[in-house]
Amino acid sequence: MAKEINVKSSTIERGLEIATKFLDVLIIPSISEVGLLVKDKVSLWRFNNQIKMLIRAKEICDKNNINPKEISLKILCPLLDYSGLEEDVELQDKWSILLSNMVDSDQNIQNHVFPYLLSQISLNEFDILFDLNTKKQQRVEDLTKYLQQFLHDKPNLIKSVQDNYNQLPEDVRSRKLWSLSNELASIENKEKRIRQEILRSEKLVDSHIKDFETSNLVRLGVLKTITQHWVNSEPIKIEPFEQIERYGKMIELDISVEPGEEELYLTELGEMFIMACTEKKEKMI
Repeated sequence: MAKEINVKSSTIERGLEIATKFLDVLIIPSISEVGLLVKDKVSLWRFNNQIKMLIRAKEICDKNNINPKEISLKILCPLLDYSGLEEDVELQDKWSILLSNMVDSDQNIQNHVFPYLLSQISLNEFDILFDLNTKKQQRVEDLTKYLQQFLHDKPNLIKSVQDNYNQLPEDVRSRKLWSLSNELASIENKEKRIRQEILRSEKLVDSHIKDFETSNLVRLGVLKTITQHWVNSEPIKIEPFEQIERYGKMIELDISVEPGEEELYLTELGEMFIMACTEKKEKMI
């Protein structure tokens, strides 16, 4: 049964004071004017969840030297409503982290869909996304370092290939020109492959994830499905070139394309969402 809330109760008075002061910093008009938290017949359990979330968010802001900014009520109201219904302790902390990041002027996160996404997933689903994003960030970090080293070495690699070519006898160079072009193209293509690998979406390879979990994450747009296709060609008989040239006969190649398995990848929205729900590193004072 719902209980009337006594905001002067000793069990919540201190928490309410901290949460109210913190909330006053975030919005105009103040909480006393709009009454975001104090509503008639709101359950004490939900109210306490909101208080705990706000107190924890303030602790995170203080810990990371975040000077809270004002945020839109369009973002704040759903965040408070959804967080008040959260039962999982670990996910409750994600709500506080999300709020602390959204009020951080250095990050400038203003995406109103993030509270909705967090309200729609389980802890296991969150962990799936978190692990995928961690792998993506590590891969990007490693490949970025590799690319920087490659770009540093690239002029020397090109020079080495050209020097080797120039050292060949003149009659040999004319026959090796194609080889020079291939080697230079290979260097350029290597840079392109590294850059493409940096931008590649992270693939989900965990076979233990349940179908309903992946379906939910795809529904929310934080995972996407890509169908791989297999290309098969049937062996053909190629007639001697002289006959083709004489009669102008065309060569037909029988190719079939078949859809393969659907693969799941983390989307850009999924990356942004997880980053918004991840506590940032402490600032250096």
